Amino acid sequence: MQLDQAHIDEIRLQYELSMAIGTSLDTQEMLYHTLSTFLRKLNCAAGSIYLCRVDEDLFEPFCAIPRNVDRNRSCDAVRVHLGDTTSESDKLAIRESMPMQGGNGDAGFFHIIELPDVGFMSLVRFGEPLKPSLLKSLTPLLDKLAKASQACLQTEELARTNRDIKIERNMLRTLIENTPIVVFAVDQH
Repeated sequence: MQLDQAHIDEIRLQYELSMAIGTSLDTQEMLYHTLSTFLRKLNCAAGSIYLCRVDEDLFEPFCAIPRNVDRNRSCDAVRVHLGDTTSESDKLAIRESMPMQGGNGDAGFFHIIELPDVGFMSLVRFGEPLKPSLLKSLTPLLDKLAKASQACLQTEELARTNRDIKIERNMLRTLIENTPIVVFAVDQH
């Protein structure tokens, strides 16, 4: 069975995207590198990644290219199409409605794709939208990106916790070392 050139190109694209995921345990660095590769390989003009964590706003991008969020069309697409969502039920409804896409050739086509259990990615492409078959073939890569993001976030949380424990240990050690030693002698009578 001989593969046609389009299928070979799709496999090559998937391989190159796969190799860009998980290159670092620093969340910001890894996501920026991955997003940059996605934009370059998928011929997109703008992109952003949103991590949905409890302590952060849903609509603040963790990583965006271009970095200026006010001029980033993928961030605009998220603001326009997902609105101001704050409740957990709204966030769940958004995740269930993904992938989302729309737009036109002049303003660009937007794609909002879920990163399972982590957040979502928004991409803007001019000319024509991403093919549905390509979006479907990206699913395992997006799963890998989500798992790599979780690993980075867990590593950063572990480092923060370890740093806090060291600070507390040093405070206790200082307290114990600077406490005067008192010796009691007890008379048997």
